[in-house]
Amino acid sequence: MRLIHLTLITLAAVLMGCGSDDDPGSAANAPTSVTSEPSAVTHEASTTAADGSGDTGSGDDGSGGDGSGDVTEKSGAPTVPDSVAGSEGSVATPLLDNAMAELEVPLGESLTPETVSNLFPWPADFPPTEGLIVGTQRSWERDHDSVEENRRIGIDEAATAQSLDAYSETIEAGGVWSRASTQRQSFLTDLYTNDAGDRIVLSSKTELEPGVAGLTYELEPAAPDALTPPEWVGALPAPNGGELVEWVEGVGPVQDAFSAGDPAGYVSIRIRYDDQDREPLVEHLQEVLGSAGFTVTDTMTLDSWTADVTTDGWSGQVYVGEWSSGEDTGQDVVWALSRTT
Repeated sequence: MRLIHLTLITLAAVLMGCGSDDDPGSAANAPTSVTSEPSAVTHEASTTAADGSGDTGSGDDGSGGDGSGDVTEKSGAPTVPDSVAGSEGSVATPLLDNAMAELEVPLGESLTPETVSNLFPWPADFPPTEGLIVGTQRSWERDHDSVEENRRIGIDEAATAQSLDAYSETIEAGGVWSRASTQRQSFLTDLYTNDAGDRIVLSSKTELEPGVAGLTYELEPAAPDALTPPEWVGALPAPNGGELVEWVEGVGPVQDAFSAGDPAGYVSIRIRYDDQDREPLVEHLQEVLGSAGFTVTDTMTLDSWTADVTTDGWSGQVYVGEWSSGEDTGQDVVWALSRTT
């Protein structure tokens, strides 16, 4: 069966075992040449309006809907609700496309605080490099009481060890950011930190491949935002009672730990269940995927269950498999989709 090549930390981790208003006019923002602990969020099963209109809830914003993406107190074993009502087309597609449209806004622009302001604030005291933006990504992950929020920007300007060292002098000259570590092997990587504990990682490969960003910025704030999950999260079917522990959305090439990113767009979520039994989760997905607008093209069952799925303009996989942490075990439901049009 076809395994999609998404770069997502979510799917890769599971398949490996689950186990301020900045001042844009600041001199620090002149381009430089380079040749709190959120509460648990649970996922309610996605549903569609009975009239077939495709209305769906939009997370915890109080806008109504049938409960998809609602924020509730974490429950125990997942409950398997009745099948969702039928609808014309996919509920998820317009929400996914809207997310990609927002991520695409900076593409082709020079990196400045203004060009990425619709996605996240750029630190005014960190001078951006020259080059055009070719990819953007946002991700959020919860691991027990630890939360990580990452923002990535891919630049077409290729980096070298010498150019990164020269760039470092410009960055550290501002007196706010310090280079905490560096690596000059198969990957060129520099880690910068400030007194607040924020982290920015610059990374590039020594030998670039087609479709890979020349240089990637990864911004990791010390105090992650209590982010509301994107609206599309609630449109991907999953049983009640699980805790949303990770979501990723991106478009274009950025360099992360696994891959280069899909140029057309990609999303991923991971929902964690304490329940030990995989079968109710699989049965629920088999029951509702068609009603939610997804076509199952292939399935595989070994130590986990995986289905290849397609919907209007998107394709990918939904996966159910075991997770473990110390003596704790349960099941994960993972969605990973990439845009095909």
